[in-house]
Amino acid sequence: MANIGIRIENLNNVLKTLSNIPNALEDISKLVAEKIKPLVVARTPVGEQRNAKERAPGLAKKSWSGISYTESGYSFGNNAEHILALDRGSIPGMSPWPSATGVKTRASGNIFSSQAVGGIAEPVLKDKSTLKLVIKTIANHIEKEIAKHA
Repeated sequence: MANIGIRIENLNNVLKTLSNIPNALEDISKLVAEKIKPLVVARTPVGEQRNAKERAPGLAKKSWSGISYTESGYSFGNNAEHILALDRGSIPGMSPWPSATGVKTRASGNIFSSQAVGGIAEPVLKDKSTLKLVIKTIANHIEKEIAKHA
């Protein structure tokens, strides 16, 4: 029967690296937020103001907050009055868009801005290129952390 032996030459370095994992994970959360935020902002509609009663163009795009740390990790948000309708769509017959006319379109049963069909955040988070970017960001960070303690 063959026997495989693994020798750890410097256990202190391994333990030191492992003890830094919580800090590294917190850093990863921030790095991921920094990569995703520009994608979400880019998908946010600018719109156009056709009359004095309508919202100013670009209000939702300009209303994204900075990235901040909360109990649940790093996050960013938007407090524009109509951000939920832009992100999740308007229920047919309800305010702010009772019907899919003009620059509105219907998707998944709701009415969306034609500039963000399907919403803002969810399409970004479900996109394969976003997932690849997140994985690459995490892998690069882990490699850097390991190199620091090697």
